[in-house]
Amino acid sequence: MSDDDRPQNRRDDAPDRRWPGAYPPPGGSASLPPEPSPPPRGPMYPGGDTWSEVRPGIVPLRPLGVGDILGGSFATMRYNPRTMLGVSFAFFLVVGVLAAIPGVISGEMFRQANPWTTSAADVPINVFQIVTGLLSGLLTGFLMIPVAAAVQGRRPGPGATWTRLRPRIPALIGLLLLELLGAALLTLPFIGIGLALGAGALSSDPGGESVFALVLLVVGLFVGFFVALAVLWTFLAFSAPAIVLEGIGPVAGIKRSFRLVRGAFWRTLGVLLLASIVTGIVSVALVVPVSLLTAVVGFGLGEATAAAAAVLLVVGLLTVAVQAVAQPFGAGVTALLYLDRRLRTEGAFPGEPTLTQESPQDRPRR
Repeated sequence: MSDDDRPQNRRDDAPDRRWPGAYPPPGGSASLPPEPSPPPRGPMYPGGDTWSEVRPGIVPLRPLGVGDILGGSFATMRYNPRTMLGVSFAFFLVVGVLAAIPGVISGEMFRQANPWTTSAADVPINVFQIVTGLLSGLLTGFLMIPVAAAVQGRRPGPGATWTRLRPRIPALIGLLLLELLGAALLTLPFIGIGLALGAGALSSDPGGESVFALVLLVVGLFVGFFVALAVLWTFLAFSAPAIVLEGIGPVAGIKRSFRLVRGAFWRTLGVLLLASIVTGIVSVALVVPVSLLTAVVGFGLGEATAAAAAVLLVVGLLTVAVQAVAQPFGAGVTALLYLDRRLRTEGAFPGEPTLTQESPQDRPRR
């Protein structure tokens, strides 16, 4: 048999490995079937129906529920306690000591139930509270940086966090001053309306019906004031995280916050109120019993003794500890709620350059 008569093992007569268990279609060539698309490695953009469950840090990279936000805030304190809790404790300890020094010198400290929660009489209380409020606002902005980093599995130390916050301090101070101005402008109309209507009601009919109407008026004005304040507080909630994490100015941060809150006002208000209630319950449960014990001990001892000083020291440290936990918790809730709104509206969670910059101090721990 000649070579030409032998059967040839042609490629068309054998199964094609690209087509497992089957022969290729007639003609010997065909396009390969499309390969299955890989599973998503990151969050889908708005309009998609699937979100990634990747969890590089404290929360998964998907829209967050209320439990994710509250639990993630507590998880951040456990994840990076040195920056979240250590800095907060040092801040409130310094504030408490500065507030208590004049009371210790004058002896008034030993006649107060809990002097660590108020500024001393020798210090102008309004100036002290304003300065403390501004510094507390800066602390809130400081704490939002490790929260955003913890979402990606990073633990920036206090030094690295301060380095990132420092360029944003002027914008944060500007935001805090604008918020004070907004609160004052919101308060003045209610005061003016209340005084005018109250004076008119009493001058026209000073009897019992006028007094009852005045009481209803005052209650209505208080309710209206707090409703307006809650609305303003909610719409401004994301201003600080936008300024710190996006690197924008105070006015741009306010506009950004309004855009993010729009369409999710009730959810934002509900989560913020829930976080405030949780913080308040924990604070009251820890501080009030010890404060009452201090008042009883102070009444029994009468004078500044070593025992009274020891009790006051315990109360002071407990108050500082509660504040040192409450501040990071509130900052964490606000930052995670902000990042959740970014994800739901823009699909950017947390892909901003200011959130992904990495320094040697905040590399993930293995």
